[in-house]
Amino acid sequence: DLSDMCCHGTVVLPTLFRVSKTHQLAVRLEPRGIIYVKLSLMEQRKTFLDATEGDHEMQVFGLEAWRVVEREASGLMVPLLIEKCISEIERRGCQVVGLYRLCGSAAVKKELREAFERDSHSVELSENNYPDVNVITGVLKDYLRELPHPLITKPLYESVLDSMAKRPETTSCAVSDLSHVCVCAQATLRKLLDHLKRVASHHEVNKMTCQNLAVCFGPVLLSQRQEASCHGNRVFIDSEELASALHFKKHIEVLHYLLQLWPGETHTSRFTSFQTSVSFSYFCPAVLRDFLQHTGTVQ
Repeated sequence: DLSDMCCHGTVVLPTLFRVSKTHQLAVRLEPRGIIYVKLSLMEQRKTFLDATEGDHEMQVFGLEAWRVVEREASGLMVPLLIEKCISEIERRGCQVVGLYRLCGSAAVKKELREAFERDSHSVELSENNYPDVNVITGVLKDYLRELPHPLITKPLYESVLDSMAKRPETTSCAVSDLSHVCVCAQATLRKLLDHLKRVASHHEVNKMTCQNLAVCFGPVLLSQRQEASCHGNRVFIDSEELASALHFKKHIEVLHYLLQLWPGETHTSRFTSFQTSVSFSYFCPAVLRDFLQHTGTVQ
């Protein structure tokens, strides 16, 4: 069982690299163990686009979702990369054991990134072009990781943490203001949560439960700044102290909580009827119900 093999530890890179651009760390793992790693800071542009693209302006990666949607003018509320990758992964990847845990070939992934940068409309993710679905999952995670702002916003993150501290059926906390969040980002997060819930519905085959998916996506969908803010302006000079004190455990827990509450296949009608939205409100904590209302899922 893959879940028995998974250990994880966390290092918050922005805080770490304030001190030095190279570190050797002993990272404490959960549930047990230590891994020794050497980290060096490199510019992202040099890492992924190198000399073949020079100073080419980014068209997809690293840009806000609304900018990409506006430029692509596809009629969708989400970037074409999100739409195409999720569609293809669900078409042939939901039965793959350990989906989202493997990255696929770095060279092929770079090729696919560049294809989306050139022209998202012309990208064809067929099995003939990209036989390894792990390449597609890797590019999707790259895109989400490189967004300028996290899809799970600070207000939603804090509201979920508050909700987790109470009994769900008695929770009255709500996201006080999500109206400032870009509609495209809302639609992207909603589509991604739908997708992850669908992948988790095949967990008996792919071994990717909500918990395992949260481990993969928690650090991707939540900014390190949200966790680091809990420590104020404190700078961690000792690398081992940083590795143990700043981690993504809460990020994983928050996403796991959301995925557990997120409606499954029986509620994929997007709650367009009044009757459905009313019945849903009885079992959905206010934090999630308000989020769905702000994103347009509940009418």
